[in-house]
Amino acid sequence: MKIKGKMLASYMLIVALFVGIGVAITLNTMKMSEIQANVNKQVEIGNYANAYQKGFQLRSQGLAEVTNDPENAIKDTQTGQTLTAATSEYLSNNLPKDSTLYTVFSLCKQIDTTIITPAVDKAIQAYSSKDMTGFAAQMEIIENANREVDANMDNFQLLVVENVQAATEESQNYANFSVLLSAAGISSIAVVSIVMALVMGNRITNPLKKLTDIAGKVSMGELEHEVKINSKDEIGDLGEAFQRMINAFKMTSAMSQTEE
Repeated sequence: MKIKGKMLASYMLIVALFVGIGVAITLNTMKMSEIQANVNKQVEIGNYANAYQKGFQLRSQGLAEVTNDPENAIKDTQTGQTLTAATSEYLSNNLPKDSTLYTVFSLCKQIDTTIITPAVDKAIQAYSSKDMTGFAAQMEIIENANREVDANMDNFQLLVVENVQAATEESQNYANFSVLLSAAGISSIAVVSIVMALVMGNRITNPLKKLTDIAGKVSMGELEHEVKINSKDEIGDLGEAFQRMINAFKMTSAMSQTEE
Protein backbone atom coordinates (compact mmCIF):
# COMPACT_ATOMS: atom_id res chain seq x y z
CA MET A 1 0.00 0.00 0.00
CA LYS A 2 1.33 3.43 -0.93
CA ILE A 3 2.06 6.03 1.75
CA LYS A 4 -0.93 8.08 0.66
CA GLY A 5 -3.16 5.03 1.03
CA LYS A 6 -1.75 4.27 4.48
CA MET A 7 -2.32 7.83 5.62
CA LEU A 8 -5.86 7.76 4.22
CA ALA A 9 -6.56 4.46 6.00
CA SER A 10 -5.26 5.94 9.25
CA TYR A 11 -7.43 9.01 8.79
CA MET A 12 -10.50 6.86 8.05
CA LEU A 13 -9.88 4.81 11.20
CA ILE A 14 -9.81 7.96 13.34
CA VAL A 15 -12.94 9.28 11.59
CA ALA A 16 -14.68 5.93 12.20
CA LEU A 17 -13.83 6.19 15.91
CA PHE A 18 -15.23 9.72 16.03
CA VAL A 19 -18.41 8.66 14.22
CA GLY A 20 -18.89 5.58 16.42
CA ILE A 21 -18.50 7.59 19.60
CA GLY A 22 -20.76 10.32 18.24
CA VAL A 23 -23.49 7.83 17.34
CA ALA A 24 -23.25 6.15 20.75
CA ILE A 25 -23.49 9.49 22.57
CA THR A 26 -26.40 10.59 20.35
CA LEU A 27 -28.33 7.39 21.07
CA ASN A 28 -27.56 7.83 24.75
CA THR A 29 -28.82 11.41 24.65
CA MET A 30 -32.00 10.33 22.87
CA LYS A 31 -32.60 7.72 25.57
CA MET A 32 -32.05 10.35 28.27
CA SER A 33 -34.58 12.64 26.54
CA GLU A 34 -37.07 9.77 26.44
CA ILE A 35 -36.55 9.10 30.15
CA GLN A 36 -36.88 12.81 30.97
CA ALA A 37 -40.15 12.95 29.03
CA ASN A 38 -41.37 10.02 31.12
CA VAL A 39 -40.34 11.84 34.31
CA ASN A 40 -42.25 14.94 33.20
CA LYS A 41 -45.27 12.78 32.41
CA GLN A 42 -45.14 11.13 35.84
CA VAL A 43 -44.93 14.54 37.53
CA GLU A 44 -47.92 15.72 35.48
CA ILE A 45 -49.88 12.60 36.45
CA GLY A 46 -49.01 13.25 40.09
CA ASN A 47 -50.35 16.81 39.82
CA TYR A 48 -53.59 15.60 38.26
CA ALA A 49 -53.89 12.95 40.95
CA ASN A 50 -53.57 15.68 43.59
CA ALA A 51 -56.33 17.64 41.87
CA TYR A 52 -58.45 14.49 41.64
CA GLN A 53 -58.06 13.93 45.36
CA LYS A 54 -58.78 17.62 46.02
CA GLY A 55 -62.08 17.22 44.17
CA PHE A 56 -63.23 14.56 46.66
CA GLN A 57 -62.24 16.78 49.56
CA LEU A 58 -64.13 19.79 48.17
CA ARG A 59 -67.33 17.76 47.78
CA SER A 60 -67.07 16.43 51.29
CA GLN A 61 -66.26 19.84 52.80
CA GLY A 62 -69.03 21.50 50.82
CA LEU A 63 -71.65 19.07 52.09
CA ALA A 64 -70.34 19.33 55.64
CA GLU A 65 -70.87 23.11 55.59
CA VAL A 66 -74.28 23.02 53.95
CA THR A 67 -76.08 23.74 57.21
CA ASN A 68 -73.95 26.83 57.93
CA ASP A 69 -73.51 28.35 54.46
CA PRO A 70 -75.75 26.57 51.95
CA GLU A 71 -74.86 28.76 48.95
CA ASN A 72 -71.08 28.38 49.22
CA ALA A 73 -71.43 24.76 50.29
CA ILE A 74 -73.31 23.84 47.12
CA LYS A 75 -70.77 25.81 45.08
CA ASP A 76 -67.87 23.92 46.66
CA THR A 77 -69.65 20.63 46.07
CA GLN A 78 -70.20 21.43 42.39
CA THR A 79 -66.60 22.61 42.02
CA GLY A 80 -65.41 19.36 43.56
CA GLN A 81 -67.57 17.33 41.20
CA THR A 82 -66.29 19.25 38.17
CA LEU A 83 -62.67 18.92 39.29
CA THR A 84 -63.05 15.20 39.95
CA ALA A 85 -64.69 14.59 36.56
CA ALA A 86 -62.04 16.54 34.61
CA THR A 87 -59.05 14.97 36.32
CA SER A 88 -60.67 11.53 36.15
CA GLU A 89 -60.92 11.84 32.36
CA TYR A 90 -57.25 12.85 32.08
CA LEU A 91 -56.05 9.97 34.26
CA SER A 92 -58.22 7.48 32.39
CA ASN A 93 -56.71 8.55 29.07
CA ASN A 94 -53.06 8.86 30.14
CA LEU A 95 -52.41 6.00 32.55
CA PRO A 96 -51.16 2.76 30.96
CA LYS A 97 -53.98 0.25 31.28
CA ASP A 98 -51.64 -2.50 32.50
CA SER A 99 -49.97 -0.35 35.20
CA THR A 100 -50.40 -0.50 38.96
CA LEU A 101 -51.26 3.21 38.86
CA TYR A 102 -54.24 2.51 36.65
CA THR A 103 -55.38 -0.29 38.96
CA VAL A 104 -55.28 2.02 41.99
CA PHE A 105 -57.02 4.83 40.09
CA SER A 106 -59.72 2.46 38.79
CA LEU A 107 -60.47 1.42 42.35
CA CYS A 108 -60.92 5.07 43.38
CA LYS A 109 -63.06 5.73 40.33
CA GLN A 110 -65.24 2.74 41.18
CA ILE A 111 -65.68 4.01 44.75
CA ASP A 112 -66.65 7.42 43.36
CA THR A 113 -69.12 6.02 40.83
CA THR A 114 -70.79 3.40 42.99
CA ILE A 115 -70.63 4.99 46.46
CA ILE A 116 -69.68 8.66 46.70
CA THR A 117 -71.61 10.20 43.77
CA PRO A 118 -74.89 8.43 44.66
CA ALA A 119 -74.38 9.35 48.32
CA VAL A 120 -73.79 13.03 47.41
CA ASP A 121 -77.02 13.11 45.39
CA LYS A 122 -78.93 11.46 48.24
CA ALA A 123 -77.38 13.84 50.80
CA ILE A 124 -78.50 16.85 48.76
CA GLN A 125 -82.00 15.39 48.41
CA ALA A 126 -82.17 14.64 52.14
CA TYR A 127 -81.06 18.18 52.99
CA SER A 128 -83.58 19.65 50.56
CA SER A 129 -86.36 17.63 52.19
CA LYS A 130 -85.12 18.57 55.69
CA ASP A 131 -84.30 14.92 56.40
CA MET A 132 -81.26 15.59 58.57
CA THR A 133 -81.07 11.98 59.74
CA GLY A 134 -80.88 10.78 56.17
CA PHE A 135 -78.40 13.59 55.42
CA ALA A 136 -76.14 12.52 58.32
CA ALA A 137 -76.28 8.89 57.20
CA GLN A 138 -75.20 9.80 53.66
CA MET A 139 -72.44 12.06 55.00
CA GLU A 140 -71.06 9.17 57.02
CA ILE A 141 -71.04 7.01 53.88
CA ILE A 142 -69.24 9.79 51.97
CA GLU A 143 -66.64 10.32 54.70
CA ASN A 144 -65.88 6.60 54.95
CA ALA A 145 -65.56 6.34 51.17
CA ASN A 146 -63.38 9.46 51.06
CA ARG A 147 -61.03 7.95 53.61
CA GLU A 148 -60.68 4.89 51.42
CA VAL A 149 -60.06 7.09 48.38
CA ASP A 150 -57.47 9.12 50.31
CA ALA A 151 -55.63 5.95 51.33
CA ASN A 152 -55.60 4.69 47.74
CA MET A 153 -54.51 8.06 46.32
CA ASP A 154 -51.73 8.32 48.90
CA ASN A 155 -50.54 4.94 47.65
CA PHE A 156 -50.93 6.27 44.09
CA GLN A 157 -48.67 9.23 44.87
CA LEU A 158 -46.06 6.97 46.45
CA LEU A 159 -46.01 4.90 43.27
CA VAL A 160 -45.57 8.06 41.20
CA VAL A 161 -42.65 9.16 43.39
CA GLU A 162 -41.05 5.72 43.03
CA ASN A 163 -41.45 5.89 39.24
CA VAL A 164 -39.91 9.36 39.13
CA GLN A 165 -36.99 8.28 41.33
CA ALA A 166 -36.37 5.16 39.23
CA ALA A 167 -36.49 7.14 35.98
CA THR A 168 -34.22 9.85 37.39
CA GLU A 169 -31.71 7.24 38.52
CA GLU A 170 -31.82 5.59 35.09
CA SER A 171 -31.29 8.96 33.42
CA GLN A 172 -28.32 9.65 35.69
CA ASN A 173 -26.85 6.26 34.76
CA TYR A 174 -27.10 7.16 31.08
CA ALA A 175 -25.53 10.57 31.78
CA ASN A 176 -22.64 8.91 33.64
CA PHE A 177 -22.21 6.47 30.78
CA SER A 178 -22.08 9.36 28.28
CA VAL A 179 -19.32 11.04 30.30
CA LEU A 180 -17.41 7.76 30.57
CA LEU A 181 -17.90 7.05 26.87
CA SER A 182 -16.68 10.52 25.92
CA ALA A 183 -13.59 10.22 28.12
CA ALA A 184 -12.82 6.70 26.87
CA GLY A 185 -13.44 7.74 23.27
CA ILE A 186 -11.20 10.79 23.43
CA SER A 187 -8.48 8.76 25.15
CA SER A 188 -8.77 5.98 22.56
CA ILE A 189 -8.56 8.43 19.67
CA ALA A 190 -5.56 10.14 21.25
CA VAL A 191 -3.77 6.80 21.79
CA VAL A 192 -4.60 5.54 18.29
CA SER A 193 -3.45 8.84 16.76
CA ILE A 194 -0.13 8.76 18.66
CA VAL A 195 0.50 5.08 17.86
CA MET A 196 -0.31 5.56 14.19
CA ALA A 197 1.86 8.68 14.02
CA LEU A 198 4.78 6.78 15.56
CA VAL A 199 4.28 3.76 13.30
CA MET A 200 3.94 5.87 10.18
CA GLY A 201 6.89 8.01 11.23
CA ASN A 202 9.12 4.98 11.84
CA ARG A 203 8.12 3.39 8.55
CA ILE A 204 9.18 6.54 6.73
CA THR A 205 12.10 7.88 8.73
CA ASN A 206 13.91 4.56 9.44
CA PRO A 207 14.26 3.56 5.74
CA LEU A 208 15.21 7.13 4.82
CA LYS A 209 17.87 7.14 7.53
CA LYS A 210 19.17 3.82 6.20
CA LEU A 211 19.29 5.20 2.66
CA THR A 212 21.06 8.32 3.89
CA ASP A 213 23.75 6.20 5.58
CA ILE A 214 24.25 4.07 2.45
CA ALA A 215 24.34 7.18 0.25
CA GLY A 216 27.13 8.59 2.41
CA LYS A 217 29.15 5.39 2.10
CA VAL A 218 28.55 5.16 -1.64
CA SER A 219 29.77 8.74 -2.02
CA MET A 220 33.00 7.59 -0.36
CA GLY A 221 33.39 4.86 -2.99
CA GLU A 222 31.99 1.97 -0.95
CA LEU A 223 29.87 0.13 -3.51
CA GLU A 224 29.47 -3.21 -1.73
CA HIS A 225 26.30 -2.25 0.08
CA GLU A 226 22.87 -3.69 -0.64
CA VAL A 227 19.72 -1.72 -0.04
CA LYS A 228 17.18 -3.96 1.71
CA ILE A 229 13.94 -2.13 2.42
CA ASN A 230 10.90 -4.38 2.85
CA SER A 231 8.22 -1.91 1.99
CA LYS A 232 5.60 -1.90 -0.75
CA ASP A 233 5.23 1.86 -0.90
CA GLU A 234 7.19 4.82 -2.29
CA ILE A 235 9.99 4.23 0.22
CA GLY A 236 10.41 0.70 -1.14
CA ASP A 237 10.43 2.08 -4.70
CA LEU A 238 13.12 4.57 -3.66
CA GLY A 239 15.20 1.77 -2.12
CA GLU A 240 14.97 -0.28 -5.32
CA ALA A 241 15.95 2.75 -7.39
CA PHE A 242 18.88 3.36 -5.05
CA GLN A 243 19.98 -0.26 -5.43
CA ARG A 244 19.85 0.05 -9.22
CA MET A 245 21.96 3.17 -8.97
CA ILE A 246 24.58 1.32 -6.88
CA ASN A 247 24.54 -1.55 -9.36
CA ALA A 248 25.10 0.95 -12.16
CA PHE A 249 28.03 2.45 -10.28
CA LYS A 250 29.47 -1.05 -9.83
CA MET A 251 29.18 -1.77 -13.54
CA THR A 252 30.76 1.55 -14.45
CA SER A 253 33.58 0.94 -12.00
CA ALA A 254 34.15 -2.59 -13.32
CA MET A 255 34.21 -1.39 -16.94
CA SER A 256 36.72 1.33 -16.04
CA GLN A 257 39.00 -1.19 -14.39
CA THR A 258 38.73 -3.51 -17.43
CA GLU A 259 39.69 -0.75 -19.85
CA GLU A 260 42.71 0.04 -17.76
